[in-house]
Amino acid sequence: MTALTDLATATEDEETAKGKTHRRSVTRHMPSVLDMLRKYEAQAANLRGRLGLDPASAAKVGRDLAARRYMDATPLNAALAEIEEQRALTAGSGDD
Repeated sequence: MTALTDLATATEDEETAKGKTHRRSVTRHMPSVLDMLRKYEAQAANLRGRLGLDPASAAKVGRDLAARRYMDATPLNAALAEIEEQRALTAGSGDD
């Protein structure tokens, strides 16, 4: 059972035995549909942000991937530069 507004129901039981009275009350709270909708929309927005499905987090994920590609390419560029340097030294020493 759902309601457009918050709903609280309370039931009370009273038992009398041997001159003693015992009361038991149970209250149940049912959140409104609008509150549940807000909760689940906020949760969905949070998950979209974590997965990079909203514009701000997509830009962040793209920036992180670009930085990772740059960092991964740096050792390769250094190795290629070293190979070119060795070729230049080898080619230069052969002319003497």
